[in-house]
Amino acid sequence: MNDYMGASVREAQIIQAAQDAATSSQRAAASAGVATSRIDEMREMVDEMQSTNQFTGSIIIQLQTDLNQLSEHILSLETTINESIIQMDTPIIDKYTASVIISTLGAITLCIIVCQLLIFYTGRLEARKERRRVHADQYL
Repeated sequence: MNDYMGASVREAQIIQAAQDAATSSQRAAASAGVATSRIDEMREMVDEMQSTNQFTGSIIIQLQTDLNQLSEHILSLETTINESIIQMDTPIIDKYTASVIISTLGAITLCIIVCQLLIFYTGRLEARKERRRVHADQYL
């Protein structure tokens, strides 16, 4: 009977070991499934990054092309402007004429200022006269 119970205990141990192995294999399979789904997610993220990188690269290349064209247009515009400017060797107004014009403008400005001062001063005198007359009428 001891042999029977020993065999029974051994069978129970074997069954328990088999169940433990089955549980471990299920856990390993579940972990492998999770790892596989994570790897798939990472692969999708890498694909998105590559797509974004390619799109950004094409935009950068287009911007470089546009900048080169803009630079060429600016140089062309500068050349056109430089060619269209009239080159004058002699000035239109000489220094003497310029000084006469500046002196005349200065004299006109000075006259206007003096006239304004006279107008304001006479207005002030008239206002003072009017106040005196009003005060004199009040006392009479």
